[in-house]
Amino acid sequence: MREIISIHIGQAGIQVGNACWELYCLEHGIQPDGIMPSDTTVGVAQDAFNTFFSETSAGKHVPRAIFVDLEPTVIDEVRTGAYRQLFHPEQLISGKEDAANNFARGHYTVGKEIVDLCLDRVRKLADNCTGLQGFLVFNAVGGGTGSGLGSLLLERLSVDYGKKSKLGFTIYPSPQVSTAVVEPYNSVLSTHSLLEHTDVAVLLDNEAIYDICRRSLDIERPTYTNLNRLISQIISSLTTSLRFDGAINVDVTEFQTNLVPYPRIHFMLSSYAPVISAEKAYHEQLSVPEITNAVFEPSSMMAKCDPRHGKYMACCLMYRGDVVPKDVNAAVATIKTKRTVQFVDWDMIAASADMLTSIFTNLSQAMVPKTSGLENAPFFDCGVVGRVEVASIFEVFTVKLLSQMLSRKWEKIIFLLIFMFSSASGAFIGINIGTQMSSSPSAAEIVSILKTQRIKHVRLFDADHQMLNALANTGIEVLIGVPNDQLLRIGESQSEAAVWINKNVAAFVPATNITYIAVGNEVLTTIPNAALVLIPAMQFLHSALLAANLNFQVKVSSPQSVDMIPKHFPPSTASFNSSWNSIMNQYLQFLKNTGSSFMLNAQPYYVYTKGQGIFPLEYALFQPLKPNNQIVDPNTNFHYTSMFDAMVDAAYYSMRSLNFSGIPVIVTESGWPSLGGANESDASIDNALTYNSNLIHHVLNGSGTPSQPTISVSTYILELFNEDLRPGPVSEKNWGIYVPNGTALYSLAFGRIAESNADSTGLVGVFCVANSSADSNALKKGLDWACGPGSANCTAIQPGQACYEADDLVALTSYAYNDYYHRTQATGGTCNFGNTAMITTTDPSKLLSLKMDITVF
Repeated sequence: MREIISIHIGQAGIQVGNACWELYCLEHGIQPDGIMPSDTTVGVAQDAFNTFFSETSAGKHVPRAIFVDLEPTVIDEVRTGAYRQLFHPEQLISGKEDAANNFARGHYTVGKEIVDLCLDRVRKLADNCTGLQGFLVFNAVGGGTGSGLGSLLLERLSVDYGKKSKLGFTIYPSPQVSTAVVEPYNSVLSTHSLLEHTDVAVLLDNEAIYDICRRSLDIERPTYTNLNRLISQIISSLTTSLRFDGAINVDVTEFQTNLVPYPRIHFMLSSYAPVISAEKAYHEQLSVPEITNAVFEPSSMMAKCDPRHGKYMACCLMYRGDVVPKDVNAAVATIKTKRTVQFVDWDMIAASADMLTSIFTNLSQAMVPKTSGLENAPFFDCGVVGRVEVASIFEVFTVKLLSQMLSRKWEKIIFLLIFMFSSASGAFIGINIGTQMSSSPSAAEIVSILKTQRIKHVRLFDADHQMLNALANTGIEVLIGVPNDQLLRIGESQSEAAVWINKNVAAFVPATNITYIAVGNEVLTTIPNAALVLIPAMQFLHSALLAANLNFQVKVSSPQSVDMIPKHFPPSTASFNSSWNSIMNQYLQFLKNTGSSFMLNAQPYYVYTKGQGIFPLEYALFQPLKPNNQIVDPNTNFHYTSMFDAMVDAAYYSMRSLNFSGIPVIVTESGWPSLGGANESDASIDNALTYNSNLIHHVLNGSGTPSQPTISVSTYILELFNEDLRPGPVSEKNWGIYVPNGTALYSLAFGRIAESNADSTGLVGVFCVANSSADSNALKKGLDWACGPGSANCTAIQPGQACYEADDLVALTSYAYNDYYHRTQATGGTCNFGNTAMITTTDPSKLLSLKMDITVF
């Protein structure tokens, strides 16, 4: 038996699937509960319909299909509908939040969380097949789930079932029938996957099907039900010879063999005739030549395309009903003589003697059900064709839709496209927020700073309820920590883990966007006695999330110190400390099973200062290396331009040494201290600004590592505030960007430039002002430079102008510094001026006794 698995993705795919399986059941005489009264060979797997249905020993027929959507509404209609007993519950998969018409959410974030479950269900269906032919994939590429998750599933199917055929029935958006302004972008991004990961893609277009319903069926206001049932007729006709015994039965691979001249030219048009209402059927005489001619008419095409403007590369006509070969051959001969049906000269299929592959089957006992809105006819003809003119469909789907939207002054949609591509890279910059401070800002003040700096990802070292409440409804993604001193209690009791999850996670989601739990921090290297409870604690917390239905949203991992890797360089020979291999094997297996990331604390500052000159400072700070200082891995010949990349690659290679791969890395701590003690001269504001600025640029521009060049690594900078209570040398207390009173030590641009407000030239609510304690001569030099080479607009502070204050050098310099900073910040301008300037979030006009207004951006 040659089985076929159908995969229905997103709202459109599921609703079309509903109509298809209803029609299949009616054609095969299967009742809504899966029982087939006419089946005289119960349990026999050789029946033709078993290509689409699996039959239990009790005689129940279950579709070989899965339905998947990122939100439950549409699938719940299947679960509660008339055919609810037909489907196995495990084959109906739904998440908790939709993709919001965003390809990136469907492909990289929300969809990524559910794809493994989908593949597991597909695997179970495949295991139940004796000879799997391939897959039929149903989706619409205008929505976020159909495009994003559909693409992701196709990519994964290509990996797991590379040699199996994949036929896509794809609904494209159209200018006149559009439900979301981002449909063309989703379509463009999804088409790449269809090009690479399907063998045949049949294009469908709502607008064309609407027109057929209005014109041929006299339905004044067609509903999606009408459209879906008409689509189901097409799909039923194309799969007829797969589900019924007939004169010629085809394998699903023959669609590709007969219709696709070259692998990448596999986008097909479909047509159907006759589409006729009950009222007209009594007054029209139908013949095989007439319906054959009708198939080639533009009005019969299921996508908006005029076939007279192009040539056919291949064609497949599928007849069903009371049809004999003689009539088919006569109809084909007539088509050959028509000038309006032309084939390309170079195509072998078109140039062959038969020209059209004619497949026919006698199905006089399986007529089209009344539920479709079509009248029974003696025979039907369905055509699938490959055409050069198919390019015009993509022109309509993309160019015309884009032009239409831009003509309506929706230019800001371009911003959304930029957002989608930036989301696609996946990597982000976040910030750590410590707690070891003698005095700290309030939770509301911290969140205000996060918003001002456009920081969208934070890591909390514990589940601070005030912070979690303050972060509610901000959209900021939160990683919360389980402190090391709580590991023992949680690692020894599942009930304690459940209490922790209910108290610190379930009580705050979905208002607070908690996405990760970090279990402990550097447990193996700092408190090795707790190592035995680390893995149980992670497992118990994951089980508690599973019980609370939060396992898709919240992942569990544990940050590891880079010191777990005794020798970081060369990265290709790196491996974990062998004494921890047993624990690390369990840790990595947990990450693999749950789809979680390896959390790494990577601090080049420590490695550089301990190395005593082994590596140049530029290598630690992401700065260009001199030709005689190139860092090269001798085993791979990879050139390393930063110590950060070498550390991350060392983690990849260390995992590989334990036979684990494919586990993503998140750097949970990386930064540079801004102040050190007498023997810590490399801890300075300049170095901290340089390192963190370059780190942000490195991550956000999509730069991977030499061994993983296409995978950029999300990173949390250490840290937002200095922590004066941290033990250790002076540098340990000075990793922050701010001091606890809210004054910034230096300025960082956390977001991509594309995320900035187009009308703003700098960070909202952030000011660069002169340091009142700075030397007056240094301030004069800074003022002269800002108003001269710095090109700050200093007109208002010239003598005689409204903002001139002859005796207030600090005020005049602050005006110039602030203007320069905001004009150049987006392109790398800083607030330093020879250490005479400082960043503040407090409006200086409220602090300084000025008659002028400091420019507020």
